[in-house]
Amino acid sequence: MGYILNGVYYREEPDMKKLVNRQQTTFKLHEHNRQRKDHAREIVQPYKNGKPNPDFIQAWPEESKDYGFLPKDEQLNKE
Repeated sequence: MGYILNGVYYREEPDMKKLVNRQQTTFKLHEHNRQRKDHAREIVQPYKNGKPNPDFIQAWPEESKDYGFLPKDEQLNKE
């Protein structure tokens, strides 16, 4: 006799170990995607193909000044 469990058809009684592993894998996938979105700013690199990366400048304006992408405040005051 077949079973439908959580929308999945099983010909025989489902193996609960496999079901738990499947749920844990799905949870880990969602957790990794959430972390990637939450920390995306931290993995942006300052250069892209040898040119300043606009995403880096937008995400890290203070650090962009250290790389020379934006003028430092002292330079703006001198002018």
